[in-house]
Amino acid sequence: MATKTSTASSTKSAFDPAALFASLGEGFDVTAVRNQILDGVKQGNEATLEGVKSVIEAFGKFAPTTPAMPFAADAQKNALAGIEFVAALYAAQTEFATKLVKTLVPGA
Repeated sequence: MATKTSTASSTKSAFDPAALFASLGEGFDVTAVRNQILDGVKQGNEATLEGVKSVIEAFGKFAPTTPAMPFAADAQKNALAGIEFVAALYAAQTEFATKLVKTLVPGA
């Protein structure tokens, strides 16, 4: 029985992004996949909102009155601050990803 031996010099372990993208095939459409994911997220968000509305309509009248919460008055301001944070985080990750691709794929 023949045994297969490998040496460190013959084993390629480096990440090869060009080979990865080539393996996806000629007909791979990144935009279509991205759009499908975004559509799915939007549909999930709408379903969640509809579910919350249904629960409030069905059980809201049975819920006890709760005292005012100090942060509730600024809910929109707080939500916008969170969105601004996410936008800044996204910008930082975009910059990182761009630099990473340029490092991994010279000339990209």
